[in-house]
Amino acid sequence: MFDSLFGNGKMDILLPKISWRAGETIDGSLSFKLDEPLKARALIAGLRAKQRVRTKSLQQGREIVHDETKTLYEFKSELGGEKTYSAGSYDFRLVIPSDALGRGGSAPSGIIGDLARAAAFLSGETRSPVEWEVFAFIDIPWKMNVKKALAITVVEGAAPPPDPPPPTRFRIG
Repeated sequence: MFDSLFGNGKMDILLPKISWRAGETIDGSLSFKLDEPLKARALIAGLRAKQRVRTKSLQQGREIVHDETKTLYEFKSELGGEKTYSAGSYDFRLVIPSDALGRGGSAPSGIIGDLARAAAFLSGETRSPVEWEVFAFIDIPWKMNVKKALAITVVEGAAPPPDPPPPTRFRIG
């Protein structure tokens, strides 16, 4: 909110879609226009996964709730180095990890998973779904960075194709 009131410009991220599979490559682009030419350290695009964790505990008979957002994955790619920026468009490529959906700390299936879920329940800890985003920013020293983030959905990767059946041989006669 404050970036638009007190910021130094505007940035947009363009993606061909918002739903991706684990292991896919995101080919996107970003464009920006600054209010005035500014010297910056770098232009960065990246991919991040975050999860909110809420813990409840009793202290002196009162329930205490603590919310924390944990970064489970973050990858940054430098698109431009230290220079003066004013306006421009850049393409970027980001790879979603093939184990992307296993980064949320979800319990495995079976008896071990049941025990882990019971322990989490008894400890008062709840985890929200993992939130993925593509982000970009211009790192401007001593001023507010120009930045943008776009939420994406990451779903389970496509299963590999099954092995072809062995050739069948027929004998005639």
